[in-house]
Amino acid sequence: MSVLTRPAVLLAAASVAAGLLVAPGTAYATDTTAATGTTAATDPTVIEPADPAAPTDVTTELTAAQLTVALRAVEKASATAGAQGWKTVSEYRYTVAGNPAGMTATETSVADLVGGRYSDVLAANGFTSTGTFAADRKGRWIGVDSSRQHQALDMMGRSAVTHVFVADPKLNLTGHLSAEGLDPAAMATGYAGGGTRVSHADGSADLAVTADEDLDVTLHVAASGVLTGARADVDYGDGNTAGIDMTFAYGPQSVTLPAGSTTVAEGTLATGVAYLDMATAVRNAANGAATEVRKAAKKRTVKVATLRKVVRKDVAVTNRYAQVRVKVANVAGGVRVSATNPWTKKSVGWTVKAAGKKVVVKKA
Repeated sequence: MSVLTRPAVLLAAASVAAGLLVAPGTAYATDTTAATGTTAATDPTVIEPADPAAPTDVTTELTAAQLTVALRAVEKASATAGAQGWKTVSEYRYTVAGNPAGMTATETSVADLVGGRYSDVLAANGFTSTGTFAADRKGRWIGVDSSRQHQALDMMGRSAVTHVFVADPKLNLTGHLSAEGLDPAAMATGYAGGGTRVSHADGSADLAVTADEDLDVTLHVAASGVLTGARADVDYGDGNTAGIDMTFAYGPQSVTLPAGSTTVAEGTLATGVAYLDMATAVRNAANGAATEVRKAAKKRTVKVATLRKVVRKDVAVTNRYAQVRVKVANVAGGVRVSATNPWTKKSVGWTVKAAGKKVVVKKA
């Protein structure tokens, strides 16, 4: 898996903000203190305040090389701070032309790297998502979201299930989060070109870069060098904008994984969904087998013994790949192809019979 750059992740996230609309919210309060004064003789890129005694900001233009050095330091400090865990809260903002108030959604991601657990939950459109979870060397829990999945769970008598478990014994959680560009340290990577650093009186700083022609990013760095937040803004034109305000916290975290009673294995749910179309699956199996019988007869009289042999062989091949288990039983003049739903115990079947040079398929 290739490592995703933060600009790519931010641009993609901001682009889907339109689907995460809730009530109007407030954006990150940017520092509005203007930097004024004269240029220092030692560094023509530094603007110092006219009154040295006033605790105002200092703005420095950074070359690509200088920005790279600064970002590497932030990345290293943030990775060290988040070695045991971290938490990211992302506030999505979306403004449509004619609706200047805008709308927001909140996504909370928590990584417990000591316990090897991760969670991501989204609150938008007046509801809170079931969330996505992961556990090191175990796998992922993905929220049940499609109507077909819910229909299958109802049929299976498991309507309380909220998550599908996808087993992955090889999952390296820390590596996965980094590769997907989800950990805070990754936020300080993937930028090209120069930028601007605004140093504040308390030792903190803001690093501003243009990550894409439509995407501007500002990284908020504490005096310790750790990344504490970020802001990304996308302008689609015509009054349509989107963006993200992110805040980061570091240290041990706690993640509670979905309970077994609300979880279903991926394969089990897939089988349940397949049994929603059990009747179609059995009919297709009967028709498919009948076609093979006709081919084997070569326009001659169809023998019952041959029909039974061919149907059983064809259904056996089908059962290797199909999730609906089809059975074959002898009946007068041919066979009955059927299946029984393991949850509802209802059965459906079709007969495949020889009739001279013809093969007749009927619902049983």
